[in-house]
Amino acid sequence: MIAQTRTLFFPEDELHRVYLHRFLFRLAMQSVAMFLPLYIYQLEQSITQVLVFFIIYLGMFLFSFQTGAIVSRLGFKHTSLIASPLLLIFYLWLRMLDSFGPEALVVAFIGGLGFNMYWMGMNPEMARTSDSDNRDAETAIFYSLPEAAAAISPFVGGVLIAWAGFPVLFIAAAVTMFLSFLPLLKTDEYYDGMDDTARSFFSKKYLGDIIMFCFQGLQYNAKLVFWPLTLAVVIGGSVNIGGAGSLMAVGSMIASLTIGKLLDENSRPWIMGVGAGILVLSWAGMAVVTSPLFAFAVSFVAGSMIFAIDIPVYSLALDRAEESDIIEYLALREVMLAVGRLIGLVGALVALRYVAPGQLIPVLFGLVAVGTLGTLGVFRTITS
Repeated sequence: MIAQTRTLFFPEDELHRVYLHRFLFRLAMQSVAMFLPLYIYQLEQSITQVLVFFIIYLGMFLFSFQTGAIVSRLGFKHTSLIASPLLLIFYLWLRMLDSFGPEALVVAFIGGLGFNMYWMGMNPEMARTSDSDNRDAETAIFYSLPEAAAAISPFVGGVLIAWAGFPVLFIAAAVTMFLSFLPLLKTDEYYDGMDDTARSFFSKKYLGDIIMFCFQGLQYNAKLVFWPLTLAVVIGGSVNIGGAGSLMAVGSMIASLTIGKLLDENSRPWIMGVGAGILVLSWAGMAVVTSPLFAFAVSFVAGSMIFAIDIPVYSLALDRAEESDIIEYLALREVMLAVGRLIGLVGALVALRYVAPGQLIPVLFGLVAVGTLGTLGVFRTITS
């Protein structure tokens, strides 16, 4: 029994250990992620406070170059492991919030810092352990296995909220996240110094990368904030929200495995073009959603197409990171993704003040569509 447990949490192959970690990590994270806007919204029934929470939470990624300095000293894996206490505190402290005030902003700060440290360790780990000759396929697995977990966790999380409430969900997520870090204890450590300054990356050479990641960050607001918030305000019900999140993940899981097999230099342009077109239609559908059934359908379609953009862009990022300086380049990526997210969130705050209530959601998903089309356009320019 002990040997079986050791094999389960510590597979022999290092890349498989990373995959197992990502599966369990996503299981924990996604059980909460779809419901976090709902949870913050319920505290005061305020969309403004939801947006402020996420501005602080996601804004912590602006400090990725500072986090990169930590990664260069401690190593990729150790940095991700050090992030784990912050993430556990984040989930356990969330369960104790009973109003939106300074305490909620501190929780957002801790969660954002924890996830920033985690991704600044995990992205270089993936760049080092994956095979550059098989990058698209391994990136697809890196995405698809977590999506298999995400296909389960939102619906289960919704049922758990309906049955026992948010506090039990946060405890379950914290326990699962703790288990997710066990496989990393057996992975090799990698180090990479920071040879270049942040200023050297904000140059004409990387201008296309900067703009592409900014657009992609703008698009990411849909999955992170706008769609869960829309479901919370328009549809309601934790089971409905969880069901939509699970169907989005099912679509992503199927598409990522399919896309990973189809992607090559010749197929990439048309796969991304078709995916972006359908994805924009999906954002339009989300802007006018009125029923759970329609929400389920548009979630599945969006999930099926979003990786047609994400997998090629992430593969390109890993390749370009290895060609330059891994930590610095991936820090640049995280900073610009954060800038894109913040542009969308601040834009949402402005729209909330000046746009008629009935037009707010279409404006939000209009911003997301700009992000999708911008990402596609700049990617094609970089790779042409």
